[in-house]
Amino acid sequence: MHRFSSCWLGLLLVFCLIVSAGSARAANFNVVLSPNIFVPSVLNIQVGDSVTWTNQGGFHNVEAVSGLFNNGPPSSDPWTFTFTFTEAGSVPYICIVHVGLGMTGVVNVSGAPAQPGSIRFASGASSVNEAAGTAAIQLQRTGGSDGAVSVMFSTANGTATAGEDYTATTTVVNWGDGDSSPKNVTVTILEDTADEPNETVALALTNPGGGATLGSPANATLTIVDNDDSTPPPPPPGQDCVKDAETLCLLDDRFEVKAAFETKQGASGQAQAVELTPDTGYFWFFTAENVELVVKVRNACVDPFNRFWFFAGGLTNVEVDITVRDTETGVIRNYLNPQSTPFLPITDTNAFDTCP
Repeated sequence: MHRFSSCWLGLLLVFCLIVSAGSARAANFNVVLSPNIFVPSVLNIQVGDSVTWTNQGGFHNVEAVSGLFNNGPPSSDPWTFTFTFTEAGSVPYICIVHVGLGMTGVVNVSGAPAQPGSIRFASGASSVNEAAGTAAIQLQRTGGSDGAVSVMFSTANGTATAGEDYTATTTVVNWGDGDSSPKNVTVTILEDTADEPNETVALALTNPGGGATLGSPANATLTIVDNDDSTPPPPPPGQDCVKDAETLCLLDDRFEVKAAFETKQGASGQAQAVELTPDTGYFWFFTAENVELVVKVRNACVDPFNRFWFFAGGLTNVEVDITVRDTETGVIRNYLNPQSTPFLPITDTNAFDTCP
């Protein structure tokens, strides 16, 4: 009678321990040594989890068949032993005294699921002057960097025509294991002498490999700004930056920066601008004390860069459309943060090939 009650008491304790661990989402699992059995005898855990064995009475020990762990010689005294599993695999274990009576167990350890991440365009819309020669399109890998991944980048005619306005491009872009750095794809722009409207090239990401998924945006538009019109398309080169409540004028007023926002509920408007330094400022959307967006234009017109850089960081998940204009050349860059998406840092070191 005493032995029967002890068994049920042990099983009840195991149940309580499991419920308690589950409710707290602990990374420790408990096994009780009852007469000649481990309860539970099979555990399924993750790499990094630990298991604690508790002897409530009886002449027992616990040791891995492989020798991975061993609590010491058998003892009838109450004892506990904890081991943390750092590698995936199946680990059988025994009580050396009672293995012949079936006192065995196993811990199945699974590796943490891989996080290969998703691949997206850094911006859903960008533009390039027809005379620039090339356009650098930035891709980002976000949400994980486990394993080598890839994506197919391709161009297609919008209102622009391949072979006349740009060179059709299809290429595979690769990231190595642990690599989450932005990648640039170059699209060649063909200059002509025709006076024509601005034209667009459709950009697409397809066929992600290595377990990666497509992020948003997976499609983008590149606008080729015509340079043959006697009246340059608005805003024209040479038009000054006019600083106001919605406009930052950075780097000696050469670069005009504006931002528009739209919430998930449909509220929208122009962000309010506040200059911090000659090359840095911030925007707020709703109240002046609630900073939503910080931007910076840096002069990197030295070898080997020969570019103006644009950086931005956001404290928001609403849709944000940033427009940056070089007032001396008329080149415009647009950067879009999609709706309901945490703002991803923008580090465009190819933003403006318009030095000096």
